[in-house]
Amino acid sequence: MKKQRTLLVLDGLEPLQSPPGIEPFKIKDQGLLALLKSLAADNPGLCIITTRFELPDLDNWAHTTVQIQELDRLPRKAGVRLLVSLGVEGTGTELEDAVEDVKGHALALTLLGNLLNDEFGGDIRKRLQLPPLEHDEDRGGHARRVMEWYERLFVARPELGFCA
Repeated sequence: MKKQRTLLVLDGLEPLQSPPGIEPFKIKDQGLLALLKSLAADNPGLCIITTRFELPDLDNWAHTTVQIQELDRLPRKAGVRLLVSLGVEGTGTELEDAVEDVKGHALALTLLGNLLNDEFGGDIRKRLQLPPLEHDEDRGGHARRVMEWYERLFVARPELGFCA
């Protein structure tokens, strides 16, 4: 990777990071940590990492070779366009309410849109059948809520067997 320009995308690094506590958000896998430090020190290409948490392991390179881009929530109109692009149908107000329900969280909107399209013919009103949010919103609660709904749907289907 260091010999030529390469694009490496590590999407969703959270499972490989320590939870909050003594050493919050440290990268648990030493091989991955060594790779990322090596790329931060010298890399002709680009490595993109997505995570909801900080990356303290790369603090030495912050604002030099490591650039941090905080992504805010999707604006209401962009969230509505995302839902519509996924085949979700409803009034403008219903779609906007759905975006606000998940605070514009892009992953949650994508999961919700796909669920509504796949299982409910794209009817935005069916989102109200989702279970209440039982997870911390800042730790992906909205996305987890949609995934729990999928799990309920897959109980008697072979898809759930792949998760075990």
